[in-house]
Amino acid sequence: MMISACSAKMLTLNSGIRLQLIMSCAITNEDCQKWSNTIKDDSSFDVLMPELKPITDRINQESSFAVHLVKRNTVISSILAFTSSLEFFLKDIVGLCLIRNSSLRKKAFSNYKISATDLEKYHTIDQIKKVHIEAISNLQTSGSLFIPKFRKMSKFLGLKDNSDNTKLLKSLDSIWELRNRLAHTNHNSIPDFSFVYGETRFQLHNEITSFDYNLFIINLCSLFADAIDYLVKIDSDALLKWGANDFLESSDIIK
Repeated sequence: MMISACSAKMLTLNSGIRLQLIMSCAITNEDCQKWSNTIKDDSSFDVLMPELKPITDRINQESSFAVHLVKRNTVISSILAFTSSLEFFLKDIVGLCLIRNSSLRKKAFSNYKISATDLEKYHTIDQIKKVHIEAISNLQTSGSLFIPKFRKMSKFLGLKDNSDNTKLLKSLDSIWELRNRLAHTNHNSIPDFSFVYGETRFQLHNEITSFDYNLFIINLCSLFADAIDYLVKIDSDALLKWGANDFLESSDIIK
């Protein structure tokens, strides 16, 4: 199966995200206490000690609080990183198909006009094309949830109907709903995190056991993996549909 650098970047980023999530399952009270003592004993932190001492003292006194904080923040950062990587993937694959295929560019540019400002600002026609490609990539992957983003991209690229993956797409929408809450709300005011995977809604409350946390993380990682596998196939379909018949010269494209 042929895949592009768009998939390669997404795969690399999400491998790290899933590793971070799995590692968070193994964090213990003892680990946090060791970290606290290491920080106190390391002279390189001396300049920060006035600010760090209350933190290290609390870790030693309430190590379970530190474990909870690390786990909760790991989930938050992973959700934000995962959704960002998928958004960049959708934009990247639209942009790549436009860069490599003249027929798709003609279709996309039919509704665009070159302005006098473009002619004055840029030195080559390929530079002007690149500016419009970036605008089109953003437009054709816009939306507040994953499904509208994905459907807009699929329609633009003329990809086959994806109704057989409705459950996966709805699961990703639940991740986007959580992402939107995290991006626009004080994290401490959110009582629980939840997402749908298959037919099940998984929740992470403020008070939760290690078993429940591990169950949440395992299913979150499984959903992430399913999404990546599916989008890699979408990448392959897009490359096959829009073959490289007329690449824009990279030297003429604004980076």
